[in-house]
Amino acid sequence: MLSTGRAETVSTIAAVDRQMGVAENSLDQIHRFKASQASQQDDEDKENARRALDEEIAMLRESQEIMRSVLASMQAKLAECAAGRVSNVSTSVSFGANNHGFQVGTASGAISGISFGSI
Repeated sequence: MLSTGRAETVSTIAAVDRQMGVAENSLDQIHRFKASQASQQDDEDKENARRALDEEIAMLRESQEIMRSVLASMQAKLAECAAGRVSNVSTSVSFGANNHGFQVGTASGAISGISFGSI
């Protein structure tokens, strides 16, 4: 589940990066448009487009920060899982009236050197 979410997050970050590149390219083209070629209406349109692109770029940057934070959190969780520090196992043990002998709820390692009865 985490690895799938990580892949989707990485894909989303790449899509946001591409979208930001397109927006920045459009903004650059607006800045290069020669003022001598523009009428008053063109100037207003250019200013509206510039404002919209600036807003889009700001939102994309915020989205990038959030997605990178999510990705970092996912990677930390994956590292914890890989290190075996996180267990999704919930153990409930009931031994009842037979309260003697060897009783283990969850054993994560080898168990050796145990004998039962007389030696």
